[in-house]
Amino acid sequence: MFKYQIINHGKENHQYFQGCGVCFSEFDSVVTGCGSDAVEAYEDALECMAQVGIDVAKMPKRPRGYGITRALRVLKRDSEDTYVYVSIRYNRGVSL
Repeated sequence: MFKYQIINHGKENHQYFQGCGVCFSEFDSVVTGCGSDAVEAYEDALECMAQVGIDVAKMPKRPRGYGITRALRVLKRDSEDTYVYVSIRYNRGVSL
């Protein structure tokens, strides 16, 4: 079973975003996506996973319970320096 954790960090100025790691978690890898809204940021994170060889075809398109829904498209950027960030933690040794 493929275990993952989706984290919606919300809106943040790119200079102040702290990032996301795997320390003290059950996961060994993490990717973070950014975009104008949570959906775009999640899709960016999925693209990052695909670039390192993870098959993302079975990942949810719009995961429920993580704040990644069409309703969050209203969270548009306040300025050119503000983005929405979404991270996905997962274990690299396990394939989908």
